[in-house]
Amino acid sequence: NLPPTTQPVAGAAFGPICTKSQLSLSQTSSTPKGGDLIAGYTVLNTSKSRCSLVGYPTLLIIGRLGPLPSHVTDGGVAGQKAFPANQVTLAPKIGQATFLMSWSPTPSAAAPSCADGLEVDVTLPDVTGGITASSIVTACGGVVNVSPMLPNVVAGS
Repeated sequence: NLPPTTQPVAGAAFGPICTKSQLSLSQTSSTPKGGDLIAGYTVLNTSKSRCSLVGYPTLLIIGRLGPLPSHVTDGGVAGQKAFPANQVTLAPKIGQATFLMSWSPTPSAAAPSCADGLEVDVTLPDVTGGITASSIVTACGGVVNVSPMLPNVVAGS
């Protein structure tokens, strides 16, 4: 058996930084990991132009009565080693990127109250204006860990 090889993908050149009007956002997964919950969010380039994202999104958790106090930490999600922040290029119409978010939904002495988050307002790196996604976020103590933008692979037919 030969070891796997990596080949550059034709046309995968970096594009300019994405704008809010080029993108849509949705929560695509929610998984328990140990005592934490992990949510995955997918960003889709809906425009006709290639664009790029690099870095960490910023988050604002919104509850029934408005924004909730929260402390967002960049890097490790659910206790895992932090991912590096690399540039992610999104192809026109099908290009996708992901970021992950984790939090503890279990009250403790250090975090006795848990947010009643119903939405997350996400500002993507270097993109002006937030994009809101419906998402239940019961982050006890208001602590949320977030990954940088990560590439998704979309296979053509």
